[in-house]
Amino acid sequence: MRLDFKDSSTPDDDSVVHRTLQEMMRSEAGSATPPIRPSQAPQHDSLESRFRQNDLKTQRTQQTIDQARKVLEQAEEDMNIHRLEREELEQERYAQMNVGSSLVVKGGKNKIDYENGNFQWEGSLAKKRIEVLKSGNLGSVREGGVCNANMDGRDIVVVMPTGGGKSLTYQLPAILSSGVTLVISPLISLITDQIMHLRNANIEAVKMTGSTSKSDQDAIHAKTDQHGRGTRKRGD
Repeated sequence: MRLDFKDSSTPDDDSVVHRTLQEMMRSEAGSATPPIRPSQAPQHDSLESRFRQNDLKTQRTQQTIDQARKVLEQAEEDMNIHRLEREELEQERYAQMNVGSSLVVKGGKNKIDYENGNFQWEGSLAKKRIEVLKSGNLGSVREGGVCNANMDGRDIVVVMPTGGGKSLTYQLPAILSSGVTLVISPLISLITDQIMHLRNANIEAVKMTGSTSKSDQDAIHAKTDQHGRGTRKRGD
């Protein structure tokens, strides 16, 4: 009988292979990319965040520009109002220098004194002023004379001081007349103020400015065309 003895200090093939596999697995595990942690997220998210911050800054800057534009527009409108007030003061001074003049239209042998004459529409003018505009009799002889000349279909050039009733010289005749009355005003603020007061008095009135939309302009044109068929002509 033959007995073979192995040296216990020499590993057999199976154990060597087993250890080799374990070492390879540990080596691969050590060289593998570690899992991505939240703090190691791709820089894509950081870039998107910077884009959002930039958009917010752009929006805030645009808001600042819009606010500055509004302030500038208001300042420009205030300047126009002050300029208009100065012009009215100059006109008032000029009118005071010509107090002796009167509103008289001369034609041939006859002359018409619109400030002191009696006209069939004067009662209606006073009544409409009370009913619609909530005011008493015509405030001045000049104001009544202009209204009378307007009702008579005359071309008028008049200089009146601030608060002298210029608006009434065309508003009252417009209420009593058929058709459309077109008023051209130099300032949007004055237009808006007059439109508001007329509408509060249940008087149909519209405004058209540079900011009026195309659809609103078309609607206004259609309405004026409809009402304009009955417009009173000069001399009628």
